[in-house]
Amino acid sequence: MKRDIVLAGREIRYTHHKTRRAKRLIITVRHDASVLVTTPRYYPLKFVEQSLHEKSGWIMRQVEHFKQLPKSVLHSVDLSEYRQYRRAAKDLVEQLVKQFNQLYNFSFNKISVRRQTTRWASCSAKGNLNFNYKIIFLPTSLAEYIVVHELCHLQEMNHSQKFWRLVAFGIPDYRSRRQQLRNINTFSSQ
Repeated sequence: MKRDIVLAGREIRYTHHKTRRAKRLIITVRHDASVLVTTPRYYPLKFVEQSLHEKSGWIMRQVEHFKQLPKSVLHSVDLSEYRQYRRAAKDLVEQLVKQFNQLYNFSFNKISVRRQTTRWASCSAKGNLNFNYKIIFLPTSLAEYIVVHELCHLQEMNHSQKFWRLVAFGIPDYRSRRQQLRNINTFSSQ
């Protein structure tokens, strides 16, 4: 459902998508500068609008960022480019998993690299490590952080203090790297 809201003195149109699969509110600014809010089905509208106001600075920065990008930057990669980037990303990820898992010695099922629209990586309950092919475009230090973050989810499927201690074991400056990643993350505010 499309709705309008005034943020920072500007009227913004957003799409409110309600789904049973959502566990929390997620705000996403897409590459075309459109705003998507995903919520659980019965999430109150007043909380949606409150969250939009709380995140208005981030939303407006992302909207302006995408509006200023030349159209050529926003084009979708063609299939051959995607395959090339995916292969390179898989090589990078496998190398980093091997390197950092020497510290942890966690067992995992498989590594996959694909096109993801909302996140850099994920770890499934089955022990599958999934990475966005765009990881290949990040500085190595941030790719390392993403890999270690997902490796640690093999042991702790949450973001508890124990989880962050595991991350710090492999990446002592993870807070700095995490902030750098947030500064360039174009997926969502979460």
